[in-house]
Amino acid sequence: MHSVFYTSTMSLSPKKALWAMFCVFLLLVSTPLWAQQDYSKTAKEGMKGFGFFNKGKKRVPNPDKDFPKRKMYPRKDQMPVKDPKAAKVIRPLTADTIRGGKRIELVYAGVLEGDVLFEEPVRIVRRDTAGQVHFVHKNTVLFCDSAFQYITRNKVMALGNIKFIENDSMTITGDTLYYDGNTRLAQLRGNVLVVDEVRTIKTKHLDYDLNARVAYYFNGGSVEDDSLKLTSDRGYYYTDTKKSEFKGKVRVVGDELNLKSDSLRYDANTKIVAFESETTIKTRDGNIVANAGSEYNTLLGTSKMVAKPGEKVKVETKEYIISADSLDRDNLTEKGKARGKVEFYSKKENFTVYGDAGNYDGLKDKVEVFGRALLVRPLSNDTLYLTADTLIAYDDTTNRKREMHAYPQVKVFKSDMQAICDTLHYLLRDSTIQFREDPVIWSLANQLTAKVIDVRMVNNTLDKMFMKERAYVVAQDTFKNFNQIKGRLMTAFFSDKGRLSLLDVVGNGECIYNLLDETPGDVRYQGQNNISCSNMKFYFNDKNAKLRRISFLQTPEGRVIPPHELKEKDKTLKDFQWREAERPSLDSVLGSHAQAFYASQFRPKGVLEIDDKLQVYRTRSMLTFYKVGAAPVDLENDVFLQITPRKVEDLSPEWRKKGLQVIIFKIPASAIQYGILNFNYELPFYSIESVIVGQQITGKGRVWQKAINFSKTEEAEF
Repeated sequence: MHSVFYTSTMSLSPKKALWAMFCVFLLLVSTPLWAQQDYSKTAKEGMKGFGFFNKGKKRVPNPDKDFPKRKMYPRKDQMPVKDPKAAKVIRPLTADTIRGGKRIELVYAGVLEGDVLFEEPVRIVRRDTAGQVHFVHKNTVLFCDSAFQYITRNKVMALGNIKFIENDSMTITGDTLYYDGNTRLAQLRGNVLVVDEVRTIKTKHLDYDLNARVAYYFNGGSVEDDSLKLTSDRGYYYTDTKKSEFKGKVRVVGDELNLKSDSLRYDANTKIVAFESETTIKTRDGNIVANAGSEYNTLLGTSKMVAKPGEKVKVETKEYIISADSLDRDNLTEKGKARGKVEFYSKKENFTVYGDAGNYDGLKDKVEVFGRALLVRPLSNDTLYLTADTLIAYDDTTNRKREMHAYPQVKVFKSDMQAICDTLHYLLRDSTIQFREDPVIWSLANQLTAKVIDVRMVNNTLDKMFMKERAYVVAQDTFKNFNQIKGRLMTAFFSDKGRLSLLDVVGNGECIYNLLDETPGDVRYQGQNNISCSNMKFYFNDKNAKLRRISFLQTPEGRVIPPHELKEKDKTLKDFQWREAERPSLDSVLGSHAQAFYASQFRPKGVLEIDDKLQVYRTRSMLTFYKVGAAPVDLENDVFLQITPRKVEDLSPEWRKKGLQVIIFKIPASAIQYGILNFNYELPFYSIESVIVGQQITGKGRVWQKAINFSKTEEAEF
């Protein structure tokens, strides 16, 4: 019926209005069903927006067929994670779970028609110039341009300029709305926009479960919150708690943030993003790679990152890369804490520090690493290894120098030099190392000690060594006798090969030199030469570092003691100590970080093709077998390669009949170092279509196997 009648009855007296409505009722009852469904031309014109009248055919939408059949959560992987703090259980509801719910009430309609369709009364309503169609259901208000209201089913299909308001706190607009008053499930389609106190959601498809208080978009959407914009394939928004979950190609962009993930949760109250999968965060300072369980506070710019077993969290800036089991970082102050298997790499100075824990300050460019920290610095033809309980690296702004301090229990290893001390200062840009607190340095066969020792390197090779107070040099000869040089100050000069060539002694010089008669195939001991002279110079042979000659700058005092007159007290000078047992080896310097060092330094190149009992990387025709935490048991089984060529003619005659080649070998025990298995194998030099790689037990079959396929473009590279 038309709105003219509907509105005019409201102005009649009660008796007249009742009589008019009774007449209309008799008219409807007496009208045949086919006539009830025969809409007037005016009604059809008004319903064009519904899209159900095409080519003169009329059809009213059937809620059983035309309402979305989609479940709230079609697949288990789309179900949101249950919030243990949530007051209500999040679950989809059906009409069978709620009976006798409050009916949807029509408050206003400009044009109202009625029909009995699908064995139930249906209202067809449209707006007029006075306003939109208006429905109310519990604490929810609906405005639209036109609608179908299914009275018995308690459902509404609304079209055109939808405005869905709940509790005066959240407004949803869209093109089409399917609303079930029993289940309180609202399904909006078209240009959907959700606006509440904290955010705006844009999508084409939105389902809103008012009982569970969760809105869900499933076909792509975007969320804007303050200065952040988020896009994802699917999103869940809990209207009570203001928490959200996003899954599938999640991207968050802000003023100083660019985040990529596959799954995360966001709390609009705390502004904290919780990651449920590996996530990459780009900030103005650098990149952060985090795993599930990590958090990022978008308001404060702080992050708490954790790594899953076997992996690490990583922060990368223009100056450095830090990785660890966990990282806490403040983007505003650029300070952070790293815990568990820490690795710090300085891009500027090209060194890596390993440790158990660490702190860093981006503004001061300062790093502190604890737990038998290990410094590894590659040189031109060598590598410097340095370990101590604590390592601190920072920029000295006054002198404009990069410095590093190590203490206590310092150990240094280099191919031509080893050292120990309790405190060390390393001026990285000047290549100067200052040894303090009981330092000992070994250079090939020579042991050097003093109260203070400074070492200068040129082109990453020993150049000069300054020894101050109680300077002492000791070397052992063929007969295990000790040649000794002692003085107040010493300066050692090294050749371009890093070998001791000249030792300049100034003040209180003393020397014990054992005399040897060396002829081809025969060496004889001839006695000991004891010399005292304030200032002396000692020249050494560059090939074998043996003493070549001595130059006395003042009158020396000395004596030669023949072998038969030599007493034990004459064999050493005062303060003599032979400390060869304390000389560091590479293993002792690497210590507990040996595996981490080898894992990072010798990670194979190429593409990871197989990740099973062993990892297999491939670079063109080279296969690399790799495993961290490997043990001899990993090498007990044979490795087999089943190679299928592109041309059978490329195979040797013995394999042509089979059409493939089988290679069986064992990985040698030497391939494991410090728990790292790294072994390279070169494939045959012919065009390969595929390779099956695996391990087998003789007589028992294969333990594992995987196939590697080669593309035709790769074929041309062999």
